[in-house]
Amino acid sequence: KKPMLNLSMVAFVLIMMGYFSYAVVMIRSKADPPMDENNPENAYTLMKYLNRAQYGTTPLLTGYYFNAPAVAVEKGDPVYYPKNGKYVKIEGSPNYKYDDRFKKYLVKTRAMAIDMETATIFTVGFANEIPTGALLLVSDQPMISTGIKTSAIDKNVTDKFVEMHLKIGIDALREIKNNGISVKHLRF
Repeated sequence: KKPMLNLSMVAFVLIMMGYFSYAVVMIRSKADPPMDENNPENAYTLMKYLNRAQYGTTPLLTGYYFNAPAVAVEKGDPVYYPKNGKYVKIEGSPNYKYDDRFKKYLVKTRAMAIDMETATIFTVGFANEIPTGALLLVSDQPMISTGIKTSAIDKNVTDKFVEMHLKIGIDALREIKNNGISVKHLRF
């Protein structure tokens, strides 16, 4: 009888530990940190957080072009927000229905970009169904104090890496041309 009671108590404690981890999310949100996704300070906003509502309902394997026309707009599910100490029901975000002619498998879209100029090249290539690629040599890391681009850093990167970088790009193009394979992203 004792082993069964012991097992039940351990199972109960482990289950409660799992649920209490969600309490940490609400406690952290109450401290109003700078990054507070969905502000999960109550049961309703916690559910939005846990259901990943900020990401919408976009499927993982298929998607619509960025310029796909909406053919219908449906009312979203109602949501509850606190107001004057009570929860009031308000209309949720609308659900847009898009023209299925603009739906493709995301594997076929193949656009990758890290700056506005490259994003423009990929967007135009994507919209016109032109295979597009880019080989970028990044000489700065603005998110760290020693990574800010200066003339000296730019010259150092140019002297050390441009020739090798161009060789990598030319070799990649030759590989694509000669072997008939597709390269999505190379990292060296």
